[in-house]
Amino acid sequence: GMRAAHDFAAVARYLAPGDPEVVAYLERVDQADRLRELNRAAERALQAGDLGESGGGALALFRQVLAERPGQPRAMQGMAAVESAMIRRAELAADAADYRLADEWLGHAARVRPGFPTVDDARRRLEGVRAAHVRRLRDEGVDALPRINGVSVARARLAEIIAIADPGDPVANDLRERIDRAVHYGDFRPGQVF
Repeated sequence: GMRAAHDFAAVARYLAPGDPEVVAYLERVDQADRLRELNRAAERALQAGDLGESGGGALALFRQVLAERPGQPRAMQGMAAVESAMIRRAELAADAADYRLADEWLGHAARVRPGFPTVDDARRRLEGVRAAHVRRLRDEGVDALPRINGVSVARARLAEIIAIADPGDPVANDLRERIDRAVHYGDFRPGQVF
């Protein structure tokens, strides 16, 4: 391994310092050392949660290795781990109903390994979480409407939906229409005789 390489390098440096093959070999040993140190530093940054989404961190260090040695397996694995840590942060944000932050983290993750399906899969999954949350709020609003103070409960649910849904979300529009009907017609529904 590397120890044998270093022993050999020490002997070669002494016996044939000017030999171009020896020089090339020594450069390779030095590069291997440097890349190993970069990978280690990157892995420490990753452990510390310094992912590098806004520059520096684990991401920049792994990228440095791959710039020198494209496809280097340890750095490639590191990039996958960074992407996965970013997706995890997106999931935690979604669990806390902060879908905007979740989306930001997915955006960062998408730039780590473009062309891999991992982030798209995560995006679909978190979209499902958000849609289920929106539907649950709508159902709570609809259930509240016939009760006393139901309109104000339903309006509160609608405000929560608007905060997390896309503009013009059909579920939000549906609840808004039901609230309007409840306000205008009281217990009557359109088409009923007053």
